[in-house]
Amino acid sequence: MRKPWQEEFTYSVIDLYLFNKGDLNSVSQILPMGLKAFGSELTDYIIKNTIKEANGDFYCGICSKGPFSKKGIKLHLLRVHQKDILEIIDEFVMSRISAIKKSRI
Repeated sequence: MRKPWQEEFTYSVIDLYLFNKGDLNSVSQILPMGLKAFGSELTDYIIKNTIKEANGDFYCGICSKGPFSKKGIKLHLLRVHQKDILEIIDEFVMSRISAIKKSRI
């Protein structure tokens, strides 16, 4: 299920990585209170799983299409893989919840 913050966070992370728009602190402010501590880690996780860079070109980390320009990879990810990116965010959040639960046992 999509959370209201997920799409805004996705746009901000991609803009931060590709176009240096904003900073990590401002991007992390979009996250719900319980996830703010994981802002940097979640940002890295999204980028690692969605964008591959080689020789100045960008490739989709989800479907391997490319090469794309910066604008091209952003449009591709947001138009074609929005649902996949939301699943990547959910996967990250669930793994952190599981780790926290295990550490409390």
